[in-house]
Amino acid sequence: MYEFEHPKYGKEIATKYEMKKKYNLEGKCIALLCRGERNTHKGWKMICCVSGTNSDTKQKRSKALPLGESMTSEAQPISYAVGG
Repeated sequence: MYEFEHPKYGKEIATKYEMKKKYNLEGKCIALLCRGERNTHKGWKMICCVSGTNSDTKQKRSKALPLGESMTSEAQPISYAVGG
């Protein structure tokens, strides 16, 4: 989620996709705006990252389980759950 600002529309807290759809903006330009590689797009400025897009958070979500660490019971193959 990001906080955007526009002189006519004011402030808006939304995802890049929501901004693209709601205001007919170009996806690539919104991505550049959010990464700080572009200052404005059709009058919109990205003020700040609100939540959910922190690079540390993305890295934690994308890490696989270390070798030797057990899976939760819900994620174990069915053969382990069935007695026999």
